[in-house]
Amino acid sequence: MERLVEEIKGLDERGEERSLQEAEVLLRKSKFEEQWRLLKAKDALIVQRSRSRWLKEGDANSRFFHNCLKARMSKNMIKALKENDGWVVSPTEIRRIVVNYFTDHVANDRWEHQRLVISARKC
Repeated sequence: MERLVEEIKGLDERGEERSLQEAEVLLRKSKFEEQWRLLKAKDALIVQRSRSRWLKEGDANSRFFHNCLKARMSKNMIKALKENDGWVVSPTEIRRIVVNYFTDHVANDRWEHQRLVISARKC
């Protein structure tokens, strides 16, 4: 996966410097298809592992299930944000900062084209 990401990144950088030749465009497309196939296989493996773990350790009403939910909620929760002069921990202040950020971002007339950055996570 890391090798694919580096090869795609190299082709993208070449494409920014000059136009890619047709063979390079096809190579880039095949690299993306291979990466997509590997990501789908990895996702399927993760789902299969979680199902087998669920079968082994308990059903939907078990302590295991509720602990998984608590862990996920804790992981997805924004507990604090760093503002200019310090950390904000109050939920209402966090909400205010987030709303203001996205309101300002959407109201901004100058939109820049974002580059696709692909990073491989190691599990």
